[in-house]
Amino acid sequence: MRNAETRSALFWGYADIEAYGISSSLLEWEGATAHPMHVEKVRVFHKSIAEKYENAKDTYTFIDKKERRRAFSNWCNRSMSLQAQDCGPSFQRLYELVYRQMSAYIHGTAWSLRRQVSYSRDHYDLKVILNDVASIIRTTTAVWAEWAKFCIEVLDWKLSETIPEFIARLEDLERKHFL
Repeated sequence: MRNAETRSALFWGYADIEAYGISSSLLEWEGATAHPMHVEKVRVFHKSIAEKYENAKDTYTFIDKKERRRAFSNWCNRSMSLQAQDCGPSFQRLYELVYRQMSAYIHGTAWSLRRQVSYSRDHYDLKVILNDVASIIRTTTAVWAEWAKFCIEVLDWKLSETIPEFIARLEDLERKHFL
């Protein structure tokens, strides 16, 4: 798993598992209520990737402690925290700073809802909302910048020459606006 080419192939190969799972969920939960034309397109797509899914499925399974065959939770079957540790201190820092905050928003924790009154019609506060949106955009951009660095430095992927320029510009904005 330490080999960059192997990791890269496993990462990209898992897309077939995800596509099949997502399309299965769409058909199960929306198949009876969505527009029939769209349902049919998803059904055709689902059928078109079934063979890829079946071929990939065994690669992304493991035998648990009770000797049962189980599906991976993601492409490498490791938590986000462990993946961050594997990638080194910069990713571990990013995980600690960003993942927890974004997870709070996604899961609707008390912390993430602390300023919801500012989003209401009666107590609307543009400053609070813009600050929240800016924080989400900032952290998302930081994740993508680190991902790009990782792809270049660790996986040796040949990304566009504009990526380093993009990262430098983000760092300039960071110094200017987020002291």
